[in-house]
Amino acid sequence: VNWVLPRRLPATHFPFKFYREADIQKPGKNIFFSPVSISTAFALLALGSIATSWAQVLEGLAFNLSRTQEEEKIQRGTPLVSCNFQNSTEAKKEIDVHIKSKPHVNVNQILQDLDQNTLLVIVNYIYFKGKSHRHEFYKAYFDRKLSCEVVQIAYKEDVTALFILPDEGIMKQLEDALRKDTVSQWKKSLNHTRKRIEVYNPKPSTSSTYDLKMLMNLDVTNVFSEWADLSGITGKSDLKVSKVILSAETMISRAPARWRRGGQEEGETGHLTQASQ
Repeated sequence: VNWVLPRRLPATHFPFKFYREADIQKPGKNIFFSPVSISTAFALLALGSIATSWAQVLEGLAFNLSRTQEEEKIQRGTPLVSCNFQNSTEAKKEIDVHIKSKPHVNVNQILQDLDQNTLLVIVNYIYFKGKSHRHEFYKAYFDRKLSCEVVQIAYKEDVTALFILPDEGIMKQLEDALRKDTVSQWKKSLNHTRKRIEVYNPKPSTSSTYDLKMLMNLDVTNVFSEWADLSGITGKSDLKVSKVILSAETMISRAPARWRRGGQEEGETGHLTQASQ
């Protein structure tokens, strides 16, 4: 189980709820997703949502509604691209060309299909490349209650990766216990422990695709139904969300050892690259 937590973003209960839904949607498969990517896309949708639609989206993402009302500000600097959705083939091509013109976008095809009744497409793409240095001592903590070792690896860009290594046969027990409070307790315990351990990086890579209508199981139902009120987008209430797809990919690689001035070895560096759409 690997969690990547930007320190400046408050952890909520949403990632853990989504993890369980993803496990139900694809049992026995590797699970990889970006809570930040999902939250960003639906937060944009919430700006055009009214009443129940607005409340369900934000509650489903575990936002504090009263605080959100006070702080609801967003930079709207991204230009809109006009497409003729009646010609779905040409519209898909225009969207692909626009998105691929942005830095670090490495996706073969943004949209697999496009309904001619589409009025609006929101595409959100997040790229992150973290760099860590290999050390002899890491923050590490053994949780006796859950029988798992927690190792913290700090990357640049103010990001921390928690690698959770359960004892054999207790993965299900660990997954059931994954909550915001559990991770918070791990991070507190990690602040007081450093161990000399050897970290082996097997260079894993994984990718996942999810139908985000699974959010209906988290009570985000209104925006997908005939009762959706997205009139903040078009001025009319006859609009609903027909499809939401999340694609996420991660790669972890090692770079060759480098040297400091004077010939002293700086150590092996690791690169964590992830992209989500």
